[in-house]
Amino acid sequence: MVTYPLDIPPTPAPKAVRFIAQTVVSASRSPFTGQRQVYVHPAAWWQIQVTLPPMKRHPYGESWISFLVRLNGMEGTFQIGDPLGQNPGGTGAPKGSPHVAGAGQTGRVVQTDGWTPSTWVLSLGDWVQIGTGLYKVTNGNIVSNASGGAALEIWPPLRSSPADNTPIIFTNTVGIFKLDSNQNGWGWSEPQIEAGLTFSASEAF
Repeated sequence: MVTYPLDIPPTPAPKAVRFIAQTVVSASRSPFTGQRQVYVHPAAWWQIQVTLPPMKRHPYGESWISFLVRLNGMEGTFQIGDPLGQNPGGTGAPKGSPHVAGAGQTGRVVQTDGWTPSTWVLSLGDWVQIGTGLYKVTNGNIVSNASGGAALEIWPPLRSSPADNTPIIFTNTVGIFKLDSNQNGWGWSEPQIEAGLTFSASEAF
């Protein structure tokens, strides 16, 4: 029996990972005044497009093919993060052991504490992981207060209220994704996979 989520094969690393912010916003325009009414719906998620480099069949090609086959199309889940965003910005000083400060939080601002006090802890665009959710920090360079607290603006909005003291992971962050298609193919042009493998996936929630 396959246990999900799977880890992606370590070698070779993807040649490119493209993140796409998917949101559900609709709009209508009055035919009389030209004014536009915007309707913001709660759904928002990350989609990724992954491109792998050309590789020999053994051992690397078959490792990636096995990974895709084990996912069984859109059934299984896997973990992946931003290859260029595994370490946060900030001063580089110890950042403490941050966690969610208070239960019942929703929306796009998360109150946190447990950071090293009075320290530049995160930069604009850094990634954080809260539970299995992957979020991008959208406010500017964040400096913790004298008590080690900090408010994080994030995207997408929290999908559920994290429990008090849920850890805030800020290095080697990953999200949980599912393939967007039940079909994934590859072709061989010996001695390697022709043009590399590609696949797309969306966050699983």
